[in-house]
Amino acid sequence: MENVHYVNTGDNGRGETKKENVPSGGSKIFMLVGVSFGLLCIIQAALNVSLRLQAAGISNKIPSNVTMMSSDDISNLIMERDELIQETNQLNQDKNLLLQMNSQLNEIQQQLNREKATLVQEKEQLKREKATLVQEKEQLKREKATLVQEKEQLKREKETLVQEKEQLNREKATLVQEKEQLKREKSTLVQEKEQLNREKEMLVQEKNQLHQDKDQLEKDKKELQGINTNQQLQIQELRAQNTAPNAQGCPQGWVRFQLSCYQVSSHENTWYFAKQDCESKGAHLVIINGQQEESNIRTIGSFDFSGVTMWLGVSSHYDPDTYSWIWKWVDGSWFNNPEIFQISHLPGSFAWCIYLHTPVHNGLIPDNCQALHYWVCEKELQSSPFRLK
Repeated sequence: MENVHYVNTGDNGRGETKKENVPSGGSKIFMLVGVSFGLLCIIQAALNVSLRLQAAGISNKIPSNVTMMSSDDISNLIMERDELIQETNQLNQDKNLLLQMNSQLNEIQQQLNREKATLVQEKEQLKREKATLVQEKEQLKREKATLVQEKEQLKREKETLVQEKEQLNREKATLVQEKEQLKREKSTLVQEKEQLNREKEMLVQEKNQLHQDKDQLEKDKKELQGINTNQQLQIQELRAQNTAPNAQGCPQGWVRFQLSCYQVSSHENTWYFAKQDCESKGAHLVIINGQQEESNIRTIGSFDFSGVTMWLGVSSHYDPDTYSWIWKWVDGSWFNNPEIFQISHLPGSFAWCIYLHTPVHNGLIPDNCQALHYWVCEKELQSSPFRLK
């Protein structure tokens, strides 16, 4: 929707009305200032036209009929002229005052529409008054003998001007009320601005906190990498200690499936504890390489504990290149087989790990790595060493 903005420009005392389309929204204050200024200019132009036409009529009448007017009449006309000049000056002062206060004006769309309709009516009224004055001027030229009647006509016009003055006073009072309303609205906007500034500061603090969290995560990552390196050395030493017969069979308490041995923990703990526990035994958290192996893990968990939740060897890692979290097995390979493993949630802003719920749920379930679950260790036999990266 577009608002119509009327602006008056002087041209030999005649008011010309221009239309300017102003989009509603952020430019509302400037639009309102223009409308108010246009309204005042139209009224001023109307008064100027009326005064000039009256002055022209009087100047045409007085030279040819000076003998028919008394000195009192002339004095009255001069006084009326002076009063009109004073009123015009007062209106100019009021106009300047309104211009000084233009930055504080504001108006709603409904009021603008009503003022627009009023301006159009006043414009048409001024046109009709102008046509009437022209006819009166010609009538004065043709009917010089009707000076008394013209004098009465001037009195009636004077009364009209008095009424217009009173109307202007009422409009001035309305503008004062609008000014006070705008002051209150300005105060409200200032409060809203301060509130937005406070919210901005809170967001900046949250942003800084996120940067600190990121730095801490990178620090933790480096520490975990150091721990991982040490654990690799320990695993290599444990494997070197294994004899050939031991490599072909599973230790006591372990369950064999194909070329791997599996052991389910006897208690619950975090994923990080489970990972270290498996590595201390020369093994690793279980890596599922297919549906058959997953079924075997489910069978082991159900047989020993009649349905438990068990940590698997997969966790989320932050990728600084993509600014996102990705899944990886403990051997460093990507967890990228969605057809076999159905994950219902994506990792959030902290590390997630995956556990297997047996035998109730199908698929793998992500959880906070600090949560407590049982776990499954896996140890390869023969030539299938654990590839820890």
